[in-house]
Amino acid sequence: LPFFDAAVAARHIRQPVLVAAALFDPVVPPPAQFAIHNSLGSSGTLFALTAGHFDHPGKDDEEARLRAAVTSHFSLL
Repeated sequence: LPFFDAAVAARHIRQPVLVAAALFDPVVPPPAQFAIHNSLGSSGTLFALTAGHFDHPGKDDEEARLRAAVTSHFSLL
């Protein structure tokens, strides 16, 4: 299992990474999402989502801000 765990694998990433982790997600447990970001250390930038894999009020606005963050992230590389 250690070779397949995303949080373990993330420790080896040296490129800047944008992580969109959700505070609520019925599909992927939020602690696992945030563990990946935490494993990245200084190479990780966090975009915290209200919810993932779930329709919620403000989802469209949040997705627009995420798209802007992705555009900004890649323009810095």
